[in-house]
Amino acid sequence: SSKGGESAKTVGNIPLKFIETQDEIQADILLTNTCAIRDNAEQKVWHRLRALRSHDRNFPLEGLADMRDCSGEEYGDDATETIHDRKRLLKLSKELRKQQQNQNQPPWKERKKRIIGVLGCMAERLKEDMFQDGTADLVVGPDAYRDLPRLISVLSAPSVAPSLVSSDNSVDCVDSGDEKNAAVRGSAKVTPTIPTERAVNVQLSLDETYASIAPVRANKEDVSAFVSIMRGCNNMCSYCVVPFTRGRERSRDMESVVEETRRLLEEEDIKEVILLGQNVNSYHDTSGVKRKRKGLKDNNDVEIDSDSSQKGTNQSDNSGYETSNPGFQNMFRLRDGDGRRFVDLLDAVSQLSPELRVRFTSPHPKDYPPPLLSLMSERPNICNHLHMPAQSGSSSVLERMRRGYTREAYLELIHDVKRLIPDVAISSDFISGFCGETEDEHRDTLSLMEEVQFDQAFMFAYSMRERTHAHRTMEDDVPADVKNVRLNEVISTFRREVQKRNDEVEVGKFRLVL
Repeated sequence: SSKGGESAKTVGNIPLKFIETQDEIQADILLTNTCAIRDNAEQKVWHRLRALRSHDRNFPLEGLADMRDCSGEEYGDDATETIHDRKRLLKLSKELRKQQQNQNQPPWKERKKRIIGVLGCMAERLKEDMFQDGTADLVVGPDAYRDLPRLISVLSAPSVAPSLVSSDNSVDCVDSGDEKNAAVRGSAKVTPTIPTERAVNVQLSLDETYASIAPVRANKEDVSAFVSIMRGCNNMCSYCVVPFTRGRERSRDMESVVEETRRLLEEEDIKEVILLGQNVNSYHDTSGVKRKRKGLKDNNDVEIDSDSSQKGTNQSDNSGYETSNPGFQNMFRLRDGDGRRFVDLLDAVSQLSPELRVRFTSPHPKDYPPPLLSLMSERPNICNHLHMPAQSGSSSVLERMRRGYTREAYLELIHDVKRLIPDVAISSDFISGFCGETEDEHRDTLSLMEEVQFDQAFMFAYSMRERTHAHRTMEDDVPADVKNVRLNEVISTFRREVQKRNDEVEVGKFRLVL
C-alpha cells in the first residue's frame, strides 16, 4: 500500500516520481502482493481489494485537500502522524459529498481514483479475471515487476494529460507506453485519446531472476534478511499451482548471490541470511557453462571436476545431480547437466563469516544429497534446521500427489539426517483430505508425525486448484467436514508430539539466540 523508489518513466515531459507513504489513504497507487496456493488466501485478497477500493468513496483523493481546509489540519505527505482518526475523516468526507451534491459538482466516482494493483501468484493465475467488480486496475505477474513503471504510466496518463492540453484542445507529446495511443514525437499536437483504465502483464519468463535488483529492506533494524537465489518449480506435484504461477525453475548466478550476501553482512550488519526459493535446494547455476559453450570467458566461468563429490549412487547422472537417497525420483530431467549446485552455493555463503547464520527455505525432500547433509554437519554457522515437507505419511497418497517418494524413502532420509546432524530441528508441511484419502491413509500421516516428532509444521485442509493435475484428473471427494476433522487430528498430534519432544530434549538446555 505504498509507492516506492523512483522511476525514469515519463508521461510527456513530466517524470513519474514515486514517494512512499505509510498511510494507504494518502497513497494514489496501492500495490498488493498475493498468494494463490489455497482458496482461503485468495478470498482474503478479494476482501482486501474491496476494502482498498472503498477508500475512493470514503476518502477521495481530491477530497483530502478539502477535508484539510474544513478541519484546519495539515494532511500532507507526512500523513502517518496527522491522519489517525479515520472515523472523523469519514464524517468530513460525507459532509463534503453533500456539499458537492448541493453545488451540482461531479460526484466522487467521476473524479480521480486510486490505482489498485494486484501482483504475484493470484494475478498470474486469474489474469484479466482480477478486473471483475472494478476492484483492480493493474494486474502484474511475478515475472513482470520490471514493467511496473511503464504500466503505471499508462494508467497515470489521464490524470497528468490535462496539464498538457493546449488552447486548441490538443495534447503535447504524451508517451503512455501504449503504441496505439502513443503521441507523435517532437512538438506535434495530437487529439486526446480515451484514457487507459486497465493494464496487465502476466507473461512468465524462462530467465527472470531479478538478480540485478538490490532489494530495499523495509525495516533497517532487522537482523535477518532474505536473499532470493532461484525462482519457479519443475516438480509438478498434482495438487500444486506453483509451476503455473511461478514458471520453470531458474537460478541466479552464484557470484551475484554471494555478493548480495556480502553487502548485507558488511554494509547493513545483518546477522542471519535466509536463502530463498520455491525449490531452494534444487538450485542449479549454469551461467558459466552456457558462456563456455559460446566460447566466452568471464569471472562467472566454472570449472567442472570429473570426480566431483556430488556424484553418487542416489539416482545420479554423469553430470553431478543426486537425489537424497535411491527412494526419491526426479520427474524433471532438465536438472541434469554441468553447473554449480546448492551445496556449492551454501558452502560459499557460509564461508563469508563464521558469525553469519545461514538458513534456507523452501526445499523439496528429494534434494538433500549426502554432500549437502555433510556440509551442514561440518559448518557450525549453517543452522541445524531442515524443512522437509512430507505432505502425507501414506505412500499411496504420495503417489497420487506425484511427490516422487514413498513413506519408507522419506523416513530413511529422516534417519540419515538425525544421524549426521544429531541436534537437528525438522519442520514439515501436511495436507489433510487430498483426493481419495481414506481413513487408513490419514492414520498413516498421524503415525509418521508420531515417529518423526517434528519441531514445526504447516498444516492445511486440501484446496483444489484449477489447472493442476489433480483438477484435471481427480475428484475432490473428501467432504469438507471430514477434512476439518482430520486436520484437527493432525494439529493435535503435532502439538502433543512437539511438546513431548521439548520436554525430553529442550528443557534445561541453553540455546544461543539472536
